[in-house]
Amino acid sequence: MGGTILKKLNVEEICRICLEASVTGLGFERGLLYWIDPVAKTLTGKCAFGMSGSGLTEVNFRKRVIPLDSGDILAQVARTARPVNVTAPGTEPEYNPEFLRETGSKAFCLVPILGSEKVYGIVAVDNRRSGKPITAEHMENLSIFCNTTGLALQNAELIENILESQARYRTTINGTADAIAGLNEDFRVTIWNKSAERLFGVKAGDMLGNPLLPLFPPEEARLLRAELDRAGFVRDFAVRGRQAGTGAETNLSVTCTPIEREVQGREWSVVVRDMTAQTRLQAQLIRSEKLSAVGQLISGIAHELNNPLAAVVGYAELLARSEKPPESLKADLAYIMTNARRCRGIVSTLLNFVRQPQAHKTACRINDVIEDTLDLMRYKIEKTENIALVKELAAALPPVFIDPQQLGQVFVNCLSNACDAVAARTGSGEITITSSFADGKVRATLRDNGCGIDRRHQDSLFQPFFTTKPEGKGTGLGLVISRRIIEECGGALTLLFSGPETGTAFGIELPPAEEAYAPQCAPAPGRVTGKKVLIIDDEEDLLPVMYRMIKGDGNAAETAAPREGLARLAAGDYDLVVSDMEMGALKGRDIYEAAMKLPSPPGFLLITGDVLNPALLEWIEQNNLTCIPKPFGMDEFSGAVRKLLAVPRKREGGGKRSRRGGGGR
Repeated sequence: MGGTILKKLNVEEICRICLEASVTGLGFERGLLYWIDPVAKTLTGKCAFGMSGSGLTEVNFRKRVIPLDSGDILAQVARTARPVNVTAPGTEPEYNPEFLRETGSKAFCLVPILGSEKVYGIVAVDNRRSGKPITAEHMENLSIFCNTTGLALQNAELIENILESQARYRTTINGTADAIAGLNEDFRVTIWNKSAERLFGVKAGDMLGNPLLPLFPPEEARLLRAELDRAGFVRDFAVRGRQAGTGAETNLSVTCTPIEREVQGREWSVVVRDMTAQTRLQAQLIRSEKLSAVGQLISGIAHELNNPLAAVVGYAELLARSEKPPESLKADLAYIMTNARRCRGIVSTLLNFVRQPQAHKTACRINDVIEDTLDLMRYKIEKTENIALVKELAAALPPVFIDPQQLGQVFVNCLSNACDAVAARTGSGEITITSSFADGKVRATLRDNGCGIDRRHQDSLFQPFFTTKPEGKGTGLGLVISRRIIEECGGALTLLFSGPETGTAFGIELPPAEEAYAPQCAPAPGRVTGKKVLIIDDEEDLLPVMYRMIKGDGNAAETAAPREGLARLAAGDYDLVVSDMEMGALKGRDIYEAAMKLPSPPGFLLITGDVLNPALLEWIEQNNLTCIPKPFGMDEFSGAVRKLLAVPRKREGGGKRSRRGGGGR
């Protein structure tokens, strides 16, 4: 019977077999088995045998609960772990007279079920029908049997704990995002989790017993094995792999740790982490930091470049508009004007592109944005890459409601991709950009005759961090950001077609702006004469240009360096002050605050080359100032001056302030 008990693993079955065998095999007539609950610290009825005919059913017996710290005889046996043979139970509480009446028991014995370290339960037996006494031999045989039962219960408990531990282990192993493998001393797989199946594309049933290293590219496997042989382990060892299914290159981190076992010998625990997305994100963050630094550098360079460029543009326009320019200079002036305006446009477009404000949607012409973007990228497309650029822009397109800087970013991303695609093929390259209006949408198409996009990759083009470009050249975010920008404005960015024979075409469509948002052409302000203007700037080459522009309109003008200008402002009576912003220690803000303290403040026009300074832009907005960026053209400067001079100046007594900043920027 002991062998049968030891083979059973279920606690309930072991208890029933123990009770039945102890009653029938050892010469008893009835039996009860009590189970100890170590958490609740109680004895509870577990199972009964041979109790038919008595007043106690098994259902009622299972409801019986005895605290282990009570005075009941059963609790005493559980605490002392010693058997008791009760031949004549009295009426004392420890014998529970009511329970004895219910069962009809006249004599009984109690034997604990002992494991190596604890008491599992108690077996109670008697001979109620025959009244046959329970001898010491009966007690000894029952104790031996209960000890065997205790061993079976202990084994069952151990096995249950092992199975539970294995289940937790499997859940933990399969629940982790990293690929985990166990290897024997021959480097053959003994453990293979779900993440390993996904990463390498091999099921556990096919992988168990097979070597791991062949799953890596040969050179990577050689380097990994060499490092293992050298150091005896590897930690965060970088290797390249191939994505299961697509074959795309992946960046993996491998940690391989030896485990010494007495019987099995050396085994290995291997963790493989897919670092592809993290590597791309880190590269993007580094690139973003670099772009941020470049943006700040461009801002500083543009500020220094805008001052002399403003002088070149101004002098060229003054010469071109003079009454009788020498005939021999007309062609030269036209050349200077054209290239000065080109430089001005390039700087302006570059500044707009690197500027990173919050999206400011407005009604704009898509053709204007395309032209600005092409001016920015023309050198790369036509000169560096030697790609022919074809424009087919429809005239009189309705405006679209979008941030022009963000729309420009979309065109830059698409044009950059087209350049890379064309550069990857042999022969003459061509990029065509068109615009049109069809089906109630403003449309733009960018088409190239490049190498095309593999059909396997086309469904992944708009997924974050997906790129087919080499490491360090693409981030996988350009098209994602571009599509988001277009979709936020109610439009769509789609791949129209792509293939090695046809090249690639992307389509952009946007709804036309509502009539309320359509750009309005404000009438040019008329000339205002007879006014007095003070011009303050630390750029000596630019002061005469502004002086001549204002004098040409029939107004009196004075020029001054910053500190001299501040003194003249306090002593004179001016209708308008034109001031640069960045002039060393003395700023345009200081000039403005001094002007606003005058009894009758003049109008104020701010000029600056520092157009990427967010604090400056916020201050201008708060004070409702008119500001024109350098380099400016003659029409832009004269228009701003005329608009401010047209505002009637309030002349007040008693030192009362009157602020005249202008009507916007």
